[in-house]
Amino acid sequence: MAQPDTPIAANRGSTPNGDDIETVDIAYVVTFVDDLGREGPASKASGIVTVDSKDIQIEVKRPALPTGRYALTTGARWRIYRTNTASDGSGVFQYVTEQAIETEQYLDKTAPDELLEVLTTNDWFAPPDTNLALWPSGPLKGLINVANSFLAGFTGRTLCFSVPGVPHAWPPAYQIVVEYDIVAIASVGSDIVVLTKGHPYIVTGSSPGNLSALKLPDPQSCISARSVVAFEDSVVYASPDGLCMISGTRSNLISADTFDERKWAEINPATLVAGYYERVYIGHTDNTSFVFIPKGGPDQYREINFAPKAMYNDLSTDTLYYHEGDGVIKEFNKGDGYHNYEWESGVIRLPRKVNFGWASVYASDYPVTFKLITQSDCNHRREEIYTANCSSPIRLKGGYLANEFTLSITSDKVVHSIEFANRLQELSQ
Repeated sequence: MAQPDTPIAANRGSTPNGDDIETVDIAYVVTFVDDLGREGPASKASGIVTVDSKDIQIEVKRPALPTGRYALTTGARWRIYRTNTASDGSGVFQYVTEQAIETEQYLDKTAPDELLEVLTTNDWFAPPDTNLALWPSGPLKGLINVANSFLAGFTGRTLCFSVPGVPHAWPPAYQIVVEYDIVAIASVGSDIVVLTKGHPYIVTGSSPGNLSALKLPDPQSCISARSVVAFEDSVVYASPDGLCMISGTRSNLISADTFDERKWAEINPATLVAGYYERVYIGHTDNTSFVFIPKGGPDQYREINFAPKAMYNDLSTDTLYYHEGDGVIKEFNKGDGYHNYEWESGVIRLPRKVNFGWASVYASDYPVTFKLITQSDCNHRREEIYTANCSSPIRLKGGYLANEFTLSITSDKVVHSIEFANRLQELSQ
């Protein structure tokens, strides 16, 4: 909401004259309230009007309405506040009245003891916008919801916070400036993780008026705002060295076992778009798509056939939504079927050469197709493709002896295990 221009106030009652007249000095501020009920900051104070305290009749003129995209149409109002003396002797502005936005002036006859609540919106300014004279770094970015019912965003190196429960009010006093340009922010519990082009920060505090920022020692900058994912008690994001996780005040490079410097650069991490589903980090760049388990474990990293342009995790329904640039919003891991996947084991080396004669496939459903690659020496490689329609043993082709085996599976089914044996009787043991 815009800050009104200074109102004009003029005495319309008797002119105070004589030593026996008790006078009072009065000034006014006004605020605009849009048709959604959002009250903005107060104007600067009017000139002081000195009147007879027993004959208060002051005309207050509404300032001109601002131009721009403000909802000051039917239903909008302007509020008038007037100076008074508080019980502790301090000067305050107290509520007089509110008028329809179409009303251009108001004659105030309110006695001092009839004034109502004290003005609270004096600095309820709008968030940073396109006014480069005020905000050279541009409008507010990265809007997030924070615990205790307030919002946070940023522009340039400045963190900005709203009044709790009042998302349109962003007082200048509720700002923190950090050392580096901010790339993204994320809310974790009651803390805010601030990712920058230099060191990350942790912002702590219970309300916007008492927040403080702690600079973390590890200079892991953020190279992709859309790579940032908050989950459980941590934040994961793309840094120049790999995927970085911040938990509390600790920062760890969690992809060091998966990516060296060259491999990380090859996937073009500056283009990384990420989401989170069932404790798995899901990422897509211009060069690859993958799933990554931040907590570690077997199969921590896998490439997948998935090319989202944007992702959104709805925690209320535990659903990951995405779209692939076709204008259609889809649900991850939903639908009648699954994508085909390709899985290949490493080379399995046996102490002696064998000829597996039988195999059994245990899967959630069938058919399942697999390829058995055998190597008996440097010059003799053999590939055979088989399809299992159930868990019953299937006969494998003979005519070879090998001590190196590789198993490859292409399927859309969950395969629990594939067992191999020389003789049929061995599969039942």
